[in-house]
Amino acid sequence: MRLAGLELALKSTQGGSSNVTLTLGFLLAIIALICGALMLFTGRWSRLPLAAIAIICLALNESGLLSSLAR
Repeated sequence: MRLAGLELALKSTQGGSSNVTLTLGFLLAIIALICGALMLFTGRWSRLPLAAIAIICLALNESGLLSSLAR
């Protein structure tokens, strides 16, 4: 795990070896996707906070601030 590089490498040794690299941008995009999916359903989750979280995640992803932090 590299915090300065904003990457998390996961290794699986079950039946072989494979590497999966999850970047912070990818995780933010997944969070935004989950918030968007939760907004489709009524219930415990309020739409306004979910929309705010999704917008912040996507704005961080698109702004290029993450790539400047990784250098």
